[in-house]
Amino acid sequence: MLEFLFSPSGRLGRGGWWLGQLVIIVMLVTGVVILASQGEAPSALPVIIAILLILAVAWFNICITIKRYHDRDKSGWWFFLQFIPIIGPIWTFIELGFCSGTYGDNDYGPGPGMNIKDDLAVMLKDSEYSESYSTAQRMKQSTPSSYQPPKSTYSGGGTAFGKRG
Repeated sequence: MLEFLFSPSGRLGRGGWWLGQLVIIVMLVTGVVILASQGEAPSALPVIIAILLILAVAWFNICITIKRYHDRDKSGWWFFLQFIPIIGPIWTFIELGFCSGTYGDNDYGPGPGMNIKDDLAVMLKDSEYSESYSTAQRMKQSTPSSYQPPKSTYSGGGTAFGKRG
């Protein structure tokens, strides 16, 4: 869980990115509620807690954004695109929230999760031949959990931040 929250290496699919955005919103609302509950002159402890919460949210956002770019087979440096006025945040939101990641392995690691389309295809194939095979033979066939997409090869230059190699 901590790697999901605080590590910029690896890949993160769209669902994980949206879940991360939900966590960020909840954490920010919590910080605002803590500060708002203190009245006009907040004491030091709630302010320190709110500041630490904001710093954790900022790092968490950086990490999940970089991992999402890795899933799109792009460098984590694309994170800085969101600081371009007007077009940057819109581009980032559309690319990370709605565009699919690369299929199978890429330079940043294995795919982030299940590939439902391929799992369903394997299940359909298994069900078509189920009448002609015994139970023992069906168990030897591919199952959805044993599907492995083809591995990509990396033949680039030096190692970049977060890349395998």
